[in-house]
Amino acid sequence: FGFPSTYIEYRTGNQIGSTGILPEFAYLPLPNPADGSEGEGPNDIAFAPSTFPAAIRNGVFVGMHGQFSSGGLNNEENPLVFSNLDNGEYFYFIDNDEPDVGHLDGLLTTHDSLFIADISPPGGLGNREVDTGVIYQIQRVIPEPATLTYLGVGVLCMAARRRRRAETPGTAAGATA
Repeated sequence: FGFPSTYIEYRTGNQIGSTGILPEFAYLPLPNPADGSEGEGPNDIAFAPSTFPAAIRNGVFVGMHGQFSSGGLNNEENPLVFSNLDNGEYFYFIDNDEPDVGHLDGLLTTHDSLFIADISPPGGLGNREVDTGVIYQIQRVIPEPATLTYLGVGVLCMAARRRRRAETPGTAAGATA
């Protein structure tokens, strides 16, 4: 590989050097982000499920850790990125401005689902009061024979968070949420 003599400069996207193998993808900050949005710290990759829509089928999902102990809106570096192997482009599948997302570090796929582990939605690590890992599933769902729909993680995240906030601690549902 070319690094450290040949690489893509992070802030500019310029190629530095000309020896070795360039990366397949260079994740750069969004152009002129007003909020500082960027993806840093690739932690895990998973190939897209084979039954996902064509636009997100031939590629890899990349979980970004971002800032070590920050989560939610304080971690502007933690998107889930989809990298398209057909055209070399990528986009934020889950943006880094989700208030209840910390570190989307663990990824696993089956033929019809993408599982995403958030090791700490509040962002902190090592504090028993905030260690609240969550696993999300994005799945192809067939509610009726002729209709195909795809559940978005934003809907799943928000529904789970609202349900958890509405339940009081100690109830059966609250204990398992």
